[in-house]
Amino acid sequence: MFKKISKVLVTTATCALLMASSVFAGKAYYSFTLGNTGTAIENFSVSKNDKTILSNPWTLKVNSITCSGQYGIRFAPAMVNSSGNVTRVCTQSAVWRNGTGYGTVAYASGDAALTTYKLGARQDDSYYSTFKSAGWWNADKLSDQ
Repeated sequence: MFKKISKVLVTTATCALLMASSVFAGKAYYSFTLGNTGTAIENFSVSKNDKTILSNPWTLKVNSITCSGQYGIRFAPAMVNSSGNVTRVCTQSAVWRNGTGYGTVAYASGDAALTTYKLGARQDDSYYSTFKSAGWWNADKLSDQ
């Protein structure tokens, strides 16, 4: 009897852990309305995401974008502390997007850590109009499904 109860408890605990960790693997949604801030990334998503697999690239899905020029918007992961304040923008791991779509981006050396991230963005500094984008992202590799 004790073995049956133990198996049920272990199975229940395992399922609970699996369900809890899948929360961090989901899509973190973003929405940016950007002005020209020069070359500094000063706009960050409200959504946060925990990096759980050190070797994984980060994922970006641009569902909508309004921009000008060849480069458009530069997106970059940014490490945050427990208060949600940005401590480091991973500019070497950034990517330019001027159209919609899905993709993964490799982290540059030293930019990947098992910590919490926000998504940062800035518009091409050659333009002074308003750039906008919305979509989702993840600090790890996430399928576009």
